[in-house]
Amino acid sequence: MLLPATSNMAGDNETARSLFLAALMVTSVMTGILFFDIEKEGVNAPPLIESDVPDSYIIGQVVMINITISDEERGGLAVLITLNGEEITEELDEEGTVGIDVSTLEVGPHELVAVATDSLGQETVWRKVFSVNYPEESETLVVLDVDAFEIPKGETAPITGYVIHDSIDSCSLRWSTGDIAQSSLGLPVDENGTFDLSLSNVQENTTVSIGATCGVWTESSMTVYASINIKEDQGATRGCTDSSANNYDENANEDDGSCEYDSQS
Repeated sequence: MLLPATSNMAGDNETARSLFLAALMVTSVMTGILFFDIEKEGVNAPPLIESDVPDSYIIGQVVMINITISDEERGGLAVLITLNGEEITEELDEEGTVGIDVSTLEVGPHELVAVATDSLGQETVWRKVFSVNYPEESETLVVLDVDAFEIPKGETAPITGYVIHDSIDSCSLRWSTGDIAQSSLGLPVDENGTFDLSLSNVQENTTVSIGATCGVWTESSMTVYASINIKEDQGATRGCTDSSANNYDENANEDDGSCEYDSQS
């Protein structure tokens, strides 16, 4: 009779062990799921910083840029924003965004830095270097209608030409018969870029310098030169100087009495 009793006890023990293992497995799975959920709900990532500032832009095209900082716990967020080392004092709005006025920034590189630290001490540093540029402008170009003259002594040399540039209104002209960098006089230019300089009573060979400087944002300059040569005196040219005569000589400057006329009836 003892054998059957022993057999029953062994069976009971095996069943109990199986139930225990099954319960342990279920408990482990539930504990893992619970831990995962708790950990998932408790994740606190570092702050996220974003901005719409471009890499570069033409001066005047952008007047405001925005930085947006997001975090799970906005209440414990510490933020420091600087532009070129100067602290931005404006506070984040309800969306976590701050607008920064850049309308007064000059041409050149600029640095925007944002540092955000959350309640757990997790820090995010965001840095952006951008540039403000001048718009492109054409180079100054000066063109003379005639750049060499040969005139009699004491006569006038009519020097005319025009300036080419995107902004003629920004152009200034100077002229000189010496070193234009040392001494010069202003020369008017009209809205089409044309100019007119009449150099009168020229007594000797002369070189005239005409310089133009143009540019709204970026100045450029160009200087051109006109040479004036005095004709050599060839002496008197004798001939008929009466234009009403049959044998009028337009090259004569001294009448020799040789003029001939139609006979009067």
